[in-house]
Amino acid sequence: MLGFFIMFFIVGVILGIILEEKQGIIAIIIISILWMFVYGPWAIATLIDLLLVFFLVKELNKNF
Repeated sequence: MLGFFIMFFIVGVILGIILEEKQGIIAIIIISILWMFVYGPWAIATLIDLLLVFFLVKELNKNF
């Protein structure tokens, strides 16, 4: 599962850099729903991971 955490960390960073806040949230929700069909309840962890990384990147970009 550490591999998935790293993968979604990278995806969250990329989404945070490329997309605006509203578009990013929608993309994260879509990714989590699709992930739910593959790994079921782990989609909740995916959602939390992506949201945390996404908003962390957004906050760090505000400072620079």
